[in-house]
Amino acid sequence: MGALLNMRVSVTSKAFSKNDYLIRYLSENFLDINLNNSLHKLSDDELIVFLKDSDAVILALEEINERVLRALPNLQVISKFGVGLDNIDFAACQKYGVKVLHRPGVNRFAVAELTLCLTISLFRNVFYTASKLSTGNWIKNGGRGLFGKTIGIIGFGNAGMAFADLLAPFDCNLKVVDILDKKLELKKYKAEQVNLEDLLKASDLISIHVPLTIETVGMVNHSFLDAMKESGYLINTARGEVVDLIALREALLNNKIAGAALDVYDVEPPTDYELLRLDNLIPTPHIAGNSYEATKAMGESAVDLLCEYFKERNN
Repeated sequence: MGALLNMRVSVTSKAFSKNDYLIRYLSENFLDINLNNSLHKLSDDELIVFLKDSDAVILALEEINERVLRALPNLQVISKFGVGLDNIDFAACQKYGVKVLHRPGVNRFAVAELTLCLTISLFRNVFYTASKLSTGNWIKNGGRGLFGKTIGIIGFGNAGMAFADLLAPFDCNLKVVDILDKKLELKKYKAEQVNLEDLLKASDLISIHVPLTIETVGMVNHSFLDAMKESGYLINTARGEVVDLIALREALLNNKIAGAALDVYDVEPPTDYELLRLDNLIPTPHIAGNSYEATKAMGESAVDLLCEYFKERNN
Protein backbone atom coordinates (compact mmCIF):
# COMPACT_ATOMS: atom_id res chain seq x y z
CA MET A 1 0.00 0.00 0.00
CA GLY A 2 1.36 3.46 -0.95
CA ALA A 3 1.06 6.73 0.93
CA LEU A 4 -2.44 7.80 1.86
CA LEU A 5 -3.93 10.45 -0.38
CA ASN A 6 -4.66 13.60 1.60
CA MET A 7 -8.11 14.23 0.14
CA ARG A 8 -11.51 14.34 1.81
CA VAL A 9 -13.72 11.65 0.29
CA SER A 10 -17.40 11.52 1.24
CA VAL A 11 -19.55 8.45 0.58
CA THR A 12 -23.31 8.86 0.13
CA SER A 13 -23.93 5.18 -0.62
CA LYS A 14 -25.74 3.40 2.21
CA ALA A 15 -24.48 -0.01 1.08
CA PHE A 16 -20.88 1.22 1.06
CA SER A 17 -21.20 3.06 4.39
CA LYS A 18 -22.24 -0.08 6.26
CA ASN A 19 -19.76 -2.43 4.57
CA ASP A 20 -16.72 -2.98 6.81
CA TYR A 21 -14.56 -4.26 3.97
CA LEU A 22 -15.23 -1.22 1.76
CA ILE A 23 -14.72 1.20 4.63
CA ARG A 24 -11.34 -0.40 5.30
CA TYR A 25 -10.48 -0.36 1.57
CA LEU A 26 -11.26 3.35 1.34
CA SER A 27 -9.35 4.09 4.56
CA GLU A 28 -6.30 2.33 3.18
CA ASN A 29 -6.19 4.82 0.31
CA PHE A 30 -7.49 8.12 1.66
CA LEU A 31 -6.62 9.99 4.83
CA ASP A 32 -9.96 11.77 5.39
CA ILE A 33 -13.20 9.85 4.81
CA ASN A 34 -16.80 10.79 5.55
CA LEU A 35 -19.54 8.13 5.59
CA ASN A 36 -23.31 8.41 5.32
CA ASN A 37 -24.12 7.01 8.75
CA SER A 38 -27.70 8.25 8.51
CA LEU A 39 -28.24 5.34 6.10
CA HIS A 40 -30.89 7.17 4.10
CA LYS A 41 -30.91 8.90 0.73
CA LEU A 42 -29.82 12.51 1.19
CA SER A 43 -31.93 15.45 0.02
CA ASP A 44 -30.30 18.38 -1.81
CA ASP A 45 -29.93 20.36 1.42
CA GLU A 46 -28.57 17.37 3.32
CA LEU A 47 -26.19 16.58 0.47
CA ILE A 48 -24.78 20.12 0.46
CA VAL A 49 -24.07 19.91 4.19
CA PHE A 50 -22.70 16.38 3.93
CA LEU A 51 -20.31 17.24 1.08
CA LYS A 52 -19.04 20.51 2.54
CA ASP A 53 -15.22 20.68 2.20
CA SER A 54 -15.17 17.36 0.26
CA ASP A 55 -12.71 16.93 -2.58
CA ALA A 56 -14.51 13.85 -3.89
CA VAL A 57 -17.75 11.96 -3.48
CA ILE A 58 -18.58 8.30 -3.99
CA LEU A 59 -22.15 8.79 -5.13
CA ALA A 60 -25.10 6.43 -5.04
CA LEU A 61 -28.65 7.62 -5.80
CA GLU A 62 -28.49 11.24 -4.64
CA GLU A 63 -29.13 13.98 -7.21
CA ILE A 64 -26.13 16.01 -8.33
CA ASN A 65 -27.57 19.15 -9.91
CA GLU A 66 -26.53 22.75 -10.45
CA ARG A 67 -27.87 23.94 -7.08
CA VAL A 68 -25.80 21.32 -5.27
CA LEU A 69 -22.65 21.96 -7.27
CA ARG A 70 -22.92 25.73 -6.89
CA ALA A 71 -22.75 25.26 -3.12
CA LEU A 72 -19.70 22.95 -3.26
CA PRO A 73 -16.73 24.89 -4.68
CA ASN A 74 -14.20 22.39 -3.31
CA LEU A 75 -15.70 19.35 -5.01
CA GLN A 76 -13.44 18.09 -7.77
CA VAL A 77 -14.69 14.67 -8.74
CA ILE A 78 -17.65 12.28 -8.53
CA SER A 79 -17.06 8.52 -8.56
CA LYS A 80 -20.24 6.55 -9.20
CA PHE A 81 -21.13 3.64 -6.94
CA GLY A 82 -23.15 1.52 -9.37
CA VAL A 83 -23.85 2.05 -13.04
CA GLY A 84 -26.82 4.42 -13.38
CA LEU A 85 -25.90 8.00 -14.27
CA ASP A 86 -29.35 9.54 -14.63
CA ASN A 87 -29.04 11.30 -11.25
CA ILE A 88 -26.06 13.38 -12.41
CA ASP A 89 -26.42 16.68 -14.32
CA PHE A 90 -23.46 16.39 -16.68
CA ALA A 91 -23.90 19.91 -18.06
CA ALA A 92 -23.69 21.34 -14.56
CA CYS A 93 -20.63 19.19 -13.81
CA GLN A 94 -18.92 20.55 -16.91
CA LYS A 95 -19.87 24.12 -15.95
CA TYR A 96 -18.32 23.78 -12.49
CA GLY A 97 -15.35 21.69 -13.60
CA VAL A 98 -16.36 18.53 -11.72
CA LYS A 99 -15.14 15.27 -13.24
CA VAL A 100 -17.49 12.26 -13.32
CA LEU A 101 -15.94 8.78 -13.11
CA HIS A 102 -17.75 5.49 -13.63
CA ARG A 103 -17.05 1.96 -14.78
CA PRO A 104 -19.86 0.50 -16.92
CA GLY A 105 -21.10 -3.01 -16.26
CA VAL A 106 -19.40 -3.56 -12.92
CA ASN A 107 -22.51 -5.29 -11.48
CA ARG A 108 -23.72 -6.92 -14.70
CA PHE A 109 -23.32 -10.51 -13.51
CA ALA A 110 -25.41 -9.90 -10.38
CA VAL A 111 -28.16 -8.28 -12.44
CA ALA A 112 -28.09 -11.13 -14.97
CA GLU A 113 -28.28 -13.76 -12.22
CA LEU A 114 -31.38 -12.26 -10.66
CA THR A 115 -32.96 -11.80 -14.09
CA LEU A 116 -32.45 -15.50 -14.82
CA CYS A 117 -33.83 -16.36 -11.37
CA LEU A 118 -36.96 -14.29 -12.05
CA THR A 119 -37.26 -15.76 -15.54
CA ILE A 120 -37.34 -19.34 -14.28
CA SER A 121 -39.59 -18.38 -11.37
CA LEU A 122 -42.15 -16.86 -13.74
CA PHE A 123 -42.13 -19.72 -16.24
CA ARG A 124 -42.21 -22.46 -13.60
CA ASN A 125 -44.71 -20.80 -11.22
CA VAL A 126 -42.17 -20.90 -8.38
CA PHE A 127 -43.09 -17.72 -6.50
CA TYR A 128 -46.86 -18.19 -6.82
CA THR A 129 -46.96 -21.83 -5.70
CA ALA A 130 -44.47 -21.24 -2.87
CA SER A 131 -46.46 -18.29 -1.51
CA LYS A 132 -49.68 -20.30 -1.67
CA LEU A 133 -48.09 -23.29 0.03
CA SER A 134 -47.02 -21.03 2.92
CA THR A 135 -50.73 -20.41 3.57
CA GLY A 136 -51.63 -24.12 3.35
CA ASN A 137 -52.69 -24.21 -0.31
CA TRP A 138 -51.17 -27.11 -2.26
CA ILE A 139 -51.27 -25.94 -5.90
CA LYS A 140 -49.35 -28.40 -8.02
CA ASN A 141 -48.91 -26.29 -11.16
CA GLY A 142 -45.38 -26.49 -12.53
CA GLY A 143 -45.89 -23.91 -15.28
CA ARG A 144 -43.91 -24.02 -18.49
CA GLY A 145 -40.27 -24.74 -19.28
CA LEU A 146 -37.76 -22.10 -20.35
CA PHE A 147 -36.00 -24.34 -22.86
CA GLY A 148 -36.53 -23.18 -26.45
CA LYS A 149 -38.64 -20.13 -25.59
CA THR A 150 -38.37 -16.79 -27.40
CA ILE A 151 -36.82 -14.19 -25.09
CA GLY A 152 -36.88 -10.48 -25.88
CA ILE A 153 -34.07 -8.35 -24.47
CA ILE A 154 -34.57 -4.60 -24.64
CA GLY A 155 -31.19 -2.97 -24.16
CA PHE A 156 -28.28 -5.15 -25.22
CA GLY A 157 -25.49 -3.58 -23.20
CA ASN A 158 -23.49 -5.12 -20.37
CA ALA A 159 -26.41 -6.50 -18.35
CA GLY A 160 -28.43 -7.54 -21.39
CA MET A 161 -25.53 -9.51 -22.82
CA ALA A 162 -24.71 -11.06 -19.44
CA PHE A 163 -28.32 -12.27 -19.29
CA ALA A 164 -27.98 -13.69 -22.81
CA ASP A 165 -24.86 -15.58 -21.66
CA LEU A 166 -26.82 -17.25 -18.86
CA LEU A 167 -29.60 -18.25 -21.27
CA ALA A 168 -27.21 -20.17 -23.54
CA PRO A 169 -27.89 -23.66 -22.05
CA PHE A 170 -31.64 -23.19 -22.59
CA ASP A 171 -31.36 -22.86 -26.38
CA CYS A 172 -33.65 -19.83 -26.41
CA ASN A 173 -34.52 -17.80 -29.48
CA LEU A 174 -33.22 -14.32 -28.65
CA LYS A 175 -34.78 -11.13 -30.02
CA VAL A 176 -32.94 -7.88 -29.28
CA VAL A 177 -33.91 -4.22 -29.39
CA ASP A 178 -31.18 -1.61 -28.98
CA ILE A 179 -30.59 1.93 -30.22
CA LEU A 180 -27.15 0.83 -31.48
CA ASP A 181 -26.30 -1.63 -34.24
CA LYS A 182 -25.33 -4.83 -32.40
CA LYS A 183 -24.32 -6.97 -35.39
CA LEU A 184 -21.00 -8.07 -33.88
CA GLU A 185 -22.54 -9.01 -30.52
CA LEU A 186 -25.51 -10.79 -32.12
CA LYS A 187 -23.26 -13.32 -33.85
CA LYS A 188 -21.99 -14.64 -30.54
CA TYR A 189 -25.50 -15.20 -29.17
CA LYS A 190 -27.18 -16.26 -32.42
CA ALA A 191 -29.63 -13.47 -31.67
CA GLU A 192 -31.68 -11.29 -34.00
CA GLN A 193 -31.97 -7.51 -33.73
CA VAL A 194 -35.54 -6.51 -34.50
CA ASN A 195 -37.83 -3.53 -34.06
CA LEU A 196 -39.86 -3.14 -30.88
CA GLU A 197 -43.16 -4.15 -32.49
CA ASP A 198 -41.75 -7.48 -33.70
CA LEU A 199 -40.11 -8.19 -30.34
CA LEU A 200 -43.37 -7.58 -28.46
CA LYS A 201 -45.35 -9.88 -30.74
CA ALA A 202 -42.84 -12.74 -30.70
CA SER A 203 -41.50 -12.88 -27.16
CA ASP A 204 -42.57 -15.33 -24.47
CA LEU A 205 -40.71 -13.16 -21.96
CA ILE A 206 -39.31 -9.62 -22.23
CA SER A 207 -36.48 -8.37 -20.03
CA ILE A 208 -35.69 -4.65 -19.75
CA HIS A 209 -32.03 -3.55 -19.54
CA VAL A 210 -32.08 0.10 -20.64
CA PRO A 211 -30.74 3.25 -18.95
CA LEU A 212 -33.17 5.94 -17.83
CA THR A 213 -33.40 8.58 -20.57
CA ILE A 214 -36.05 10.84 -22.05
CA GLU A 215 -36.76 8.09 -24.57
CA THR A 216 -37.13 5.27 -22.01
CA VAL A 217 -39.22 6.99 -19.32
CA GLY A 218 -42.65 5.31 -19.41
CA MET A 219 -41.60 3.11 -22.32
CA VAL A 220 -43.59 0.18 -20.93
CA ASN A 221 -47.08 1.67 -21.17
CA HIS A 222 -50.58 0.53 -22.15
CA SER A 223 -49.76 0.14 -25.85
CA PHE A 224 -46.52 -1.76 -25.07
CA LEU A 225 -48.36 -4.20 -22.80
CA ASP A 226 -51.30 -4.57 -25.20
CA ALA A 227 -48.87 -5.63 -27.93
CA MET A 228 -47.37 -8.43 -25.84
CA LYS A 229 -48.56 -12.02 -25.93
CA GLU A 230 -51.27 -12.80 -23.37
CA SER A 231 -49.04 -15.70 -22.32
CA GLY A 232 -45.99 -13.44 -22.09
CA TYR A 233 -44.00 -12.24 -19.08
CA LEU A 234 -42.21 -8.97 -18.34
CA ILE A 235 -39.14 -8.39 -16.15
CA ASN A 236 -37.69 -5.02 -15.17
CA THR A 237 -34.35 -4.93 -13.37
CA ALA A 238 -33.26 -1.66 -15.01
CA ARG A 239 -34.89 1.59 -13.83
CA GLY A 240 -38.28 1.92 -12.17
CA GLU A 241 -39.42 4.90 -14.24
CA VAL A 242 -39.20 2.83 -17.43
CA VAL A 243 -42.44 1.00 -16.50
CA ASP A 244 -45.80 2.74 -16.08
CA LEU A 245 -46.91 0.85 -12.97
CA ILE A 246 -50.56 1.87 -13.34
CA ALA A 247 -50.60 0.38 -16.84
CA LEU A 248 -48.83 -2.74 -15.58
CA ARG A 249 -51.27 -3.18 -12.69
CA GLU A 250 -54.20 -3.00 -15.12
CA ALA A 251 -52.56 -5.47 -17.50
CA LEU A 252 -51.92 -7.97 -14.69
CA LEU A 253 -55.38 -7.57 -13.17
CA ASN A 254 -57.04 -8.10 -16.56
CA ASN A 255 -54.70 -10.96 -17.57
CA LYS A 256 -53.48 -9.07 -20.63
CA ILE A 257 -50.10 -10.62 -19.87
CA ALA A 258 -49.40 -13.75 -17.85
CA GLY A 259 -47.15 -12.17 -15.25
CA ALA A 260 -44.31 -9.83 -14.40
CA ALA A 261 -41.35 -9.39 -12.07
CA LEU A 262 -40.14 -6.02 -10.81
CA ASP A 263 -36.94 -5.24 -8.95
CA VAL A 264 -37.12 -1.45 -9.41
CA TYR A 265 -39.90 1.10 -8.94
CA ASP A 266 -40.54 4.75 -9.74
CA VAL A 267 -40.71 5.44 -5.98
CA GLU A 268 -38.72 3.28 -3.59
CA PRO A 269 -39.85 1.65 -1.43
CA PRO A 270 -43.11 1.27 -3.39
CA THR A 271 -46.47 1.76 -1.69
CA ASP A 272 -48.89 0.40 -4.31
CA TYR A 273 -49.80 -2.69 -2.31
CA GLU A 274 -52.62 -3.60 -4.70
CA LEU A 275 -49.91 -4.12 -7.32
CA LEU A 276 -47.39 -5.74 -4.98
CA ARG A 277 -49.89 -8.32 -3.72
CA LEU A 278 -50.98 -9.56 -7.14
CA ASP A 279 -50.54 -13.31 -7.60
CA ASN A 280 -49.01 -12.83 -11.05
CA LEU A 281 -46.32 -10.36 -9.93
CA ILE A 282 -42.96 -11.17 -8.36
CA PRO A 283 -41.75 -8.03 -6.53
CA THR A 284 -38.19 -7.82 -5.19
CA PRO A 285 -36.70 -4.85 -3.28
CA HIS A 286 -34.07 -3.52 -5.74
CA ILE A 287 -31.59 -6.33 -5.06
CA ALA A 288 -30.45 -7.19 -8.61
CA GLY A 289 -27.18 -5.29 -8.49
CA ASN A 290 -26.31 -5.61 -4.81
CA SER A 291 -25.16 -9.14 -4.19
CA TYR A 292 -22.22 -9.30 -1.77
CA GLU A 293 -19.79 -9.71 -4.65
CA ALA A 294 -21.34 -6.92 -6.73
CA THR A 295 -21.37 -4.48 -3.81
CA LYS A 296 -17.71 -5.23 -3.18
CA ALA A 297 -16.84 -4.81 -6.86
CA MET A 298 -18.77 -1.54 -7.18
CA GLY A 299 -17.11 -0.12 -4.08
CA GLU A 300 -13.61 -1.17 -5.10
CA SER A 301 -14.17 0.28 -8.56
CA ALA A 302 -15.35 3.63 -7.16
CA VAL A 303 -12.31 3.87 -4.87
CA ASP A 304 -9.86 2.74 -7.56
CA LEU A 305 -11.16 5.35 -9.99
CA LEU A 306 -10.58 8.08 -7.40
CA CYS A 307 -7.07 6.82 -6.67
CA GLU A 308 -6.22 6.85 -10.37
CA TYR A 309 -7.69 10.33 -10.80
CA PHE A 310 -5.81 11.96 -7.91
CA LYS A 311 -2.53 10.19 -8.67
CA GLU A 312 -2.67 11.44 -12.26
CA ARG A 313 -3.47 14.95 -11.03
CA ASN A 314 -0.50 14.89 -8.68
CA ASN A 315 2.00 13.71 -11.31
